[in-house]
Amino acid sequence: MSEVLKGVRVIDLTRGPVGGLATMIMADFGAEVLVVDEPKPHAIDQIASTPMWRRGKRSVTLDTKDREQRQVLEDLLGGADVCFVNWRSQALEAHSLDFASVQARHPHLIYCHISGFGSHGPKANYAGYEHLVAAASGRMQAFAGICDREGPVYSALQVGTHATAQSALSGVLAALLARDASGA
Repeated sequence: MSEVLKGVRVIDLTRGPVGGLATMIMADFGAEVLVVDEPKPHAIDQIASTPMWRRGKRSVTLDTKDREQRQVLEDLLGGADVCFVNWRSQALEAHSLDFASVQARHPHLIYCHISGFGSHGPKANYAGYEHLVAAASGRMQAFAGICDREGPVYSALQVGTHATAQSALSGVLAALLARDASGA
């Protein structure tokens, strides 16, 4: 396995396969990935493929609402190169983990916010799960007529999940290259 990302430190605050796949690939290529788990397990992290996208990573359980544990997270972010988040914008702002807040405290950090509906706008706080994004984007309606009934059809292939993971990873890798070249 290539270790082209050896020495890159990643904090993974995501839940589910999108961030999990992006950071899995980074770990596969030598990055040190630390998954920050919440004290209460999240249902999406209990699906059958979870062990695959958590491979090669370490994990720590932190309650970001607890002052001392939050300081541990801030120390981890201070020593990291990259942070992946996929919380809804409202939750990020409530915890001062939105881009502007994190950038002010850790200007060196490459910050990747993965969202099904963007950071702003009427759907910004909708869950970014595959089926919701597929329905909202019209992807399910595109398969109408496949079944012997009227209406949209859910595709079992999670194209959005995989495309988003690859896009997030590509953006982070580009940012790492730019930072190495320019220092910014």
